[in-house]
Amino acid sequence: MEQPKSINKIRWILTGVMALVLIVCVARLFWISREYKESKDLYEQTEQTYVTEPAAVPEDIAPEWYQQISVDLESMQAENPEVSGWIYFENEPSISYPVMHADNNKKYLRTAWQGGEAVAGSIFTERSNAADFTDPHTIIYGHNMRNESMFGKLKHYKTDADYYPDHQFFQIITNSMYYRYWIVACKDVSDRNGLFTVWMEGGEDFRSFVQEQVLGESLISAGYIPDPGDHIITLSTCNNTQRKRFTVSAVRVAQQPRTAP
Repeated sequence: MEQPKSINKIRWILTGVMALVLIVCVARLFWISREYKESKDLYEQTEQTYVTEPAAVPEDIAPEWYQQISVDLESMQAENPEVSGWIYFENEPSISYPVMHADNNKKYLRTAWQGGEAVAGSIFTERSNAADFTDPHTIIYGHNMRNESMFGKLKHYKTDADYYPDHQFFQIITNSMYYRYWIVACKDVSDRNGLFTVWMEGGEDFRSFVQEQVLGESLISAGYIPDPGDHIITLSTCNNTQRKRFTVSAVRVAQQPRTAP
């Protein structure tokens, strides 16, 4: 029996709507893929331009921890004085980025270090922190990108039990210093958690903060015992749950004066 014209018309309309939705979805996926690639290419080019590794040495002679990379921060700061340092993960060279410091926490959410738009934004410190990483507790933010760029690989500290033993250290490189940090805690927290407290000075209250807010409910146990004079860095990224953050905290364990390249 022949279908009523009204039913055929509805079918054509539905088919057209579904086709339009499909086109929009494909276009959006293409746009996202292009934006991801542009951000990835930008930071890969940044690293190629401003970062050098030490010359090859005999296999039985390992470079000191602070000799693993050299960064030309001064040239970067000539382009943008808000470059405050460089973060570099030992044994995880894909986490190797400039760190920005601005007077607000929104500027670098979708802005690359050079100032252009970028879906990955930049790694940046909490605006209330000192730009030279001298505060007892410094907070650093970065996006959890789907291609595991920026802070996307931090999730492995909670999803892969074998990841932490080989990825315990990262460095912060500034104009004057190399700082080495030992990762001692990681966890999911509310974005209003007490962990996101900036401390301007150490002391017993700060030691208690580290014990309770940094180490409490950590997914890893490093055996670290807080000291009132410690310097802690907390790396923070989204965990794809509304109003939740995944954090990785580390304590400074070594430092070395730096000379400009």
